[in-house]
Amino acid sequence: MHIIEQYSLASGAKIGKPYIYEKFFPLPFDRYITFTPFSKPSKNYSFWKDVLSMLIPDLRKLKIHLVQLGGEKESPFEGCYNLCGKTNINQTSYLIKRAVMHLGTDTFSTHLASALDKKIVSLYSHSPIQNCGPFWSKKENIILLESDRKGKKHSFAMEEKPKTIDTIAPEKIAFSVFKLLGVEAKIKNRTVKIGSKWNNEFLEIIPSSITNFSKEVPRDRHVIRMDYHYDEKVMQEQLRVNPGLIVTDKPIPIEILAKNRERISQVIHLIRNEEYDANFSRELERNNIPNSIYSDLEGKPLEKLKHIILNLNKPIMTIEKKDKKLLPNYEKLKLDKLSFRSRKFLIKEDKIYPGRAAFLNNITIENFTPDPIPILDQKEFWEEMDFFWITEQA
Repeated sequence: MHIIEQYSLASGAKIGKPYIYEKFFPLPFDRYITFTPFSKPSKNYSFWKDVLSMLIPDLRKLKIHLVQLGGEKESPFEGCYNLCGKTNINQTSYLIKRAVMHLGTDTFSTHLASALDKKIVSLYSHSPIQNCGPFWSKKENIILLESDRKGKKHSFAMEEKPKTIDTIAPEKIAFSVFKLLGVEAKIKNRTVKIGSKWNNEFLEIIPSSITNFSKEVPRDRHVIRMDYHYDEKVMQEQLRVNPGLIVTDKPIPIEILAKNRERISQVIHLIRNEEYDANFSRELERNNIPNSIYSDLEGKPLEKLKHIILNLNKPIMTIEKKDKKLLPNYEKLKLDKLSFRSRKFLIKEDKIYPGRAAFLNNITIENFTPDPIPILDQKEFWEEMDFFWITEQA
């Protein structure tokens, strides 16, 4: 039963089409799609940016704009005409009524678009479509995309971990928009896997030279890889360029780190063998420098390491081993048909590499938004798969 039918049953009121008094709101263009990406946490799709990257170039050719509606605290998306917090309910009704279609998640605007007989592409996750989908819409005017719950029932939870809505592939959303517009979709790849860290861009610096940035990088995503190249002087200069996080597999003189304490978000100490200097961790703690211990050791070597750091009262973060068999439906995939984009970039002497495996194979890219490139079937590639969007030729 739809939630509107439940309200009707409970109240004894008949169901009719709602009407909202419209109030004029000017736009500098005529053709547009209204876009409401945000709602409750479990309804908030994580990959709208990637959907828009597929939509906007072709929509611009059609002279169709994306108008983002929502609250004033909601983050605007690049490429959208931002009206977040700038319209009231009457102006919202005016804009949706005159849009060529509506795109978004399950929220008030979607129901309003349904009452106004608009074409709709909408996403559903924690609640069934039959309970909360567009009630007044004609079937041919809507495409409703539901999450893959792997056979599990709907959670009805306002927050989900992990969010099931993120199982909807970005290209499915873009394809649905083009379909309702009657436009031939030019989407060539289908999603195989989007890594859990895809939405956060990381810049890893090999400190053989200093790297400058056009704008400040978040300090927890600017990573100085002292385990790839050890140079204390360049590390200090790099921290002056931009505060950051240090990854090292050997102790760094504590006086150097203490001097730069305010510009260090964290020191990650990698333990890859049984030779471990616990004094380094003790000195980091004494000098109030945030730090973590990561290790890929197993069995007796790991137990020995745990015994050594017992008095430090620090956990050992395990470096999870990953390989290609973690890909969904791995047995059916043809690896030579797979491509990837990366959100982890390794930088050395102004050259950009989309990950460690690309660096080892001397594969560079010109910018941070490159076209998909063929995957690299080797251990270093799969170890970083959480940062990749892996696709297959459709």
